[in-house]
Amino acid sequence: MARLALFTDLDGTLIDFRTYGFERTAERARNFVAEGHVLVFCSSKTAVEQRALMVDMGLSVPAIVENGGGIYLPPDSSLFAENSQANTHEDGSRLIPLGPDVQRIRSFLNNLEGEMAIHLGMYQDLTDQALVALTGLSVDAAGRARQRAFSETLTADLPEETWDQLRGQLQKVGLQCLCGGRFHTVTGALSSKGTALKKVFRELADKAGGSWRSAAVGDSANDASMLAVADLPYLVQKHDGQWADIDQSTLERIPEIGPEGWLLAADEAVARTRESTSLHT
Repeated sequence: MARLALFTDLDGTLIDFRTYGFERTAERARNFVAEGHVLVFCSSKTAVEQRALMVDMGLSVPAIVENGGGIYLPPDSSLFAENSQANTHEDGSRLIPLGPDVQRIRSFLNNLEGEMAIHLGMYQDLTDQALVALTGLSVDAAGRARQRAFSETLTADLPEETWDQLRGQLQKVGLQCLCGGRFHTVTGALSSKGTALKKVFRELADKAGGSWRSAAVGDSANDASMLAVADLPYLVQKHDGQWADIDQSTLERIPEIGPEGWLLAADEAVARTRESTSLHT
């Protein structure tokens, strides 16, 4: 059987959008890995956020962090072993930068706030308690969310025309602003979930050999780039039952919200990979 690499968004997909709960998906995710497939987290969340979620779910998997700004590799991973840019942590885990440093991003955003006379509500300007009030996260989780390395999250509620002006200014300096399920996130213009997916998938195939297929599951517009490059792309319903506006001919829409949709997508991806293998044997 061909091996399957499943790249999954987190908030509103693998975990519940409102409660951040994963009770419905954790066991299936562990079984998925035990079956010999590869699970890769792919989210706007930071490396420390995703590592904490892995611990809670009983997983140790690679992760695309901060919307493609970097790649997190757990201590037992052999992926990208030759990468000289990787930052190695005390536990042996590694973080590979793909996008610009957050300090550069924040410096430009600070200048734009003055020039445009707006307040962007950057995570760096919030206390942990303020972020708790905005998101419902625990204090510890809010602290992890603010430990960004390759992006900055903006919590402001601005008119769409203002966001358009901001995007135009960011493009001039090689940055971009994407709207996720809740807030806007600024990253390098060349950073995306899709670009990082291709890099990780290529490394997996090169290291392990054999036949591989990629699947991706998401729920919002900032998942579009990874859904566009996966062999098997799945879109689950958002927390309000609506679909993200993503125009892609190969996209399969799963008629369930968040984690319930994730379970269906994961099972279908495995079934389709098995079917594809049997047709070619």
